[in-house]
Amino acid sequence: MLSIDLFGNSWVPLTLSGLPRIRRFDPMRDGTFPKQIQLGSRTVVWNEQEVTKWMEDRMASR
Repeated sequence: MLSIDLFGNSWVPLTLSGLPRIRRFDPMRDGTFPKQIQLGSRTVVWNEQEVTKWMEDRMASR
């Protein structure tokens, strides 16, 4: 069975991004942040590995 760790609250991966609150949704708007996974009509999650990779890539590019 496939096991994927997911972030279930939108504030978790966006808080981990280290961006100021006013800028947290910018990476989602410009398409650089990992895509969310729609689980229901009002429920979205993110793949933890994709978010971690996104953060590592940002750190490596500075």
